[in-house]
Amino acid sequence: EGVCGASDQVATDAVKRAIAELRTDRGWLLDGALGGTRRIRDRTRQIADAVKGDRTPLDLVEGHLNDVALEIVRDLRLSAKRAGVDLGERLDQALPESVFDPGQLYNALYNLVHNALGATEPGDQVWMESAVDGDQLILRVVDTGQGMSEQVRSVLFTDAAISTKPGGSGLGTQIVAGVVERHRGQIEVESQEG
Repeated sequence: EGVCGASDQVATDAVKRAIAELRTDRGWLLDGALGGTRRIRDRTRQIADAVKGDRTPLDLVEGHLNDVALEIVRDLRLSAKRAGVDLGERLDQALPESVFDPGQLYNALYNLVHNALGATEPGDQVWMESAVDGDQLILRVVDTGQGMSEQVRSVLFTDAAISTKPGGSGLGTQIVAGVVERHRGQIEVESQEG
């Protein structure tokens, strides 16, 4: 028991040293892992709420929408590269600060960009745009992919949405619509098959 206790203490001390070193030298890695874990938890809650017919309440803060867009592009850049798709952004630097829920907006836009990547082929492009039009702030996800039929487009952000992806549920676009609605925004889709 004494040997085992000493061994446990040595292991505990080694773990504490490793964590301290990680925080000191590679804090960005730890922050990224924690942020990703938080987003997964929030996304799971949004999906569960959507299945139950509930709407996740907003946690509003003041910030820059471009920061959310840049984070999504950074987080999906590797997936895009693996698919041979060029992922980028065209962000209006004059976009003023606004009040929004960064977690929910991240999840909604991530879903749209991820869906766009899934509808593209090697050599295609996906990008995020931001713009100011009068008193409206505009965020767009644009892609050069295959487009969608009018039948799919017409129900995309409604309860009648169905997924065309294997294993998809159609809940993602419903969640996106709910996030936009709770932010008192509008969502539109323009697409042409082919």
